[in-house]
Amino acid sequence: AGCVKTNFDEAYKILAHLWKLGYASEDIISNIFRVCKNINMAEFLKLEFIKEIGYTHLRIVQGTSSLLQLSGLLARLCSKSLEPLKI
Repeated sequence: AGCVKTNFDEAYKILAHLWKLGYASEDIISNIFRVCKNINMAEFLKLEFIKEIGYTHLRIVQGTSSLLQLSGLLARLCSKSLEPLKI
């Protein structure tokens, strides 16, 4: 929900908390995907989010499972939310 509202700080606090609790990157990205599927947002934005989540999931499966990778995902999702406002 933080990324939909372009609130990176709120989204990162949740992500960092899950990371500190010891959750694996695969678990976190799976939950982000599940939340994205069920959250109420514009359909085009949801598709863009799912695409970015998929790319990040691929990178995690390939071995780059770090907090930085997940933080980059949050930044990209927040920037996707800003794009319609620029038009």
